Amino acid sequence: MRTSLSATYLDGALRRSRVPGATASYSFTGSQVAWIAARGPTRGSARVYIDGRYAATVKLYGRTLQTRRAVYTYSWATAGPHR
Repeated sequence: MRTSLSATYLDGALRRSRVPGATASYSFTGSQVAWIAARGPTRGSARVYIDGRYAATVKLYGRTLQTRRAVYTYSWATAGPHR
């Protein structure tokens, strides 16, 4: 996983990997989550797991670069700890 810093990135940081099978995780407490990412010609796809269960495969490929897109969202009826 590689981190790049720039004021143009949401919250100032971008985390990425070009290694097939690489993983990333995010833990939080709340009732909604959104994955913000870019879509473009050099992007692949990723499997999303919510609380340890498969939720979706997100395809990030696009003919043109589109930055800061909500590529996946999920919500629960009540707030709680999630990963």
